Amino acid sequence: MNIAPVMLDIETLGTAPSSAIVSIGAVRFSWKDGAVSDKFYINVDAADCVRLGLKIDPDTIQWWSTQPKEARQAWMKDPVSVHEALSTFNEWFGKGKPEVWCNGMNFDFPLLETAFRAVELKSPWQYYLLNDMRTIVNMFNARDKYRVWRQNDAESVYHNALDDCIAQAKFLSQMIGEIKLQGI
Repeated sequence: MNIAPVMLDIETLGTAPSSAIVSIGAVRFSWKDGAVSDKFYINVDAADCVRLGLKIDPDTIQWWSTQPKEARQAWMKDPVSVHEALSTFNEWFGKGKPEVWCNGMNFDFPLLETAFRAVELKSPWQYYLLNDMRTIVNMFNARDKYRVWRQNDAESVYHNALDDCIAQAKFLSQMIGEIKLQGI
């Protein structure tokens, strides 16, 4: 059985591995065309993160004030405890062993791993199946292409964890398709 890969994205109130997480988005997608077959989105209570020892960075709060209002409002709606958010994510993720992708190995995975440890839960993925879209984009000198492509994506809100996942899955599958056409 072929398990669909997962694209993961989080929004946070800092950039260090100990930062508070405010939303988690994930999608299962097709390599063929980036089509999304299943979506996950949940908001996390920042105050609960702080109670668990996760940190809020004032510079990141300032940065959020410059982001689209829709992005800020999205993660403020109906937040749940960190434990509930991660438990619900684990249920959605399931027991399979999909490849898991994010846009930067030094961000999403380490911050989520710290949150999982804070609530004494195990992350659902296999460490050897973690992948980084940014590496592919950089290897093929497509950073500007991705930036322009994303700016022209009228269907999504930049820095909304679910919208970012969908956009990243579409772009990554497109990049992989182009790489295959080149015979690499």
